[in-house]
Amino acid sequence: MKKYAIIVAGGSGTRFGSTLPKQFIPLGGVPVLMRTIKAFADYDRDINIVVALPSEHLTLWGDLCALRNFDVPHKVVEGGANRFESVRNALFAVNETECLVAVHDGARPLVSRQVIAAGFETAARCGTAIPTVPVTDSIRQLDRNGSHNVSRESLVAVQTPQTFRVEILKEAFHRRCVGSGVQRHTGDSISRRCEQHQNHTPYGHQHRRMDTLRRQQ
Repeated sequence: MKKYAIIVAGGSGTRFGSTLPKQFIPLGGVPVLMRTIKAFADYDRDINIVVALPSEHLTLWGDLCALRNFDVPHKVVEGGANRFESVRNALFAVNETECLVAVHDGARPLVSRQVIAAGFETAARCGTAIPTVPVTDSIRQLDRNGSHNVSRESLVAVQTPQTFRVEILKEAFHRRCVGSGVQRHTGDSISRRCEQHQNHTPYGHQHRRMDTLRRQQ
């Protein structure tokens, strides 16, 4: 079965104190987005990679690829006003009726081969795969009666790549568009539309925070 990776790269970089969008910030001398794309290409040289970029960043990305002779095959599409629209636009580039699609954040370059593989393997068996990590922060719930402790034992943090059989993902996007008429939803909200198929693939610390990495350089 064919594999696709949709990489959404619409960050601004403001959290990292940079005027350069975070997906273009150098990490070890190489722009983050290039490292992210290469992580999927290294997993499977035949994978089809689709990158969704804001229209104002298309020229910059083309210049960076030319400057660095970046030749990993990938298709670039214009993103939308939000993550939902960007993933939807990238899905238009997926023409197969039977394939697997991983949706990943462009600013998460340290995803391991094992995590990518586990996502595709689980989605092939069960329809979807959502990687998670345990919640380690202290959690409080606020309501009209005050602040309450929340047990972390039953909580997980959702990560990417989130992987789907293409027919499940496209149907979820179609139902979301028809049902609400508004495209203001995260990838995880789309995942919940398929919760009857959903499986969690836990993993450890592959996605270190970008601001931590910047401080270590």
